[in-house]
Amino acid sequence: MLAVAATAVTGATAGCAGNEDPPADCRLSHEVVDSSDGYGDPHETYGYGELSDEAKRAVDAALENGSHSTTADDPGSEPPEFRYWDTTTLYAVTRDGETYYLLTYSGEGCQK
Repeated sequence: MLAVAATAVTGATAGCAGNEDPPADCRLSHEVVDSSDGYGDPHETYGYGELSDEAKRAVDAALENGSHSTTADDPGSEPPEFRYWDTTTLYAVTRDGETYYLLTYSGEGCQK
């Protein structure tokens, strides 16, 4: 099963408070993984149809390429469903009857 994983946050992040916008040059990364093994339970589980347009674009690009990165200043680059910390967060996304695991993450001091 192909998996779309989003970052599972396991600790505190240095730099920004969770409610602050990350610096514009922060990389927001999305990576598809084959399973949730080694990442723990998904932070959230979504049906593809319930995702925002921004989240759909990130999922589609990650599925097509295996990973997808943007910067915080790219318009529409921050899907409200996902969080970006310096540790990975795992998300499960079901599309067309298949569940994918998506990891999301960013660099130190760039959490959102």
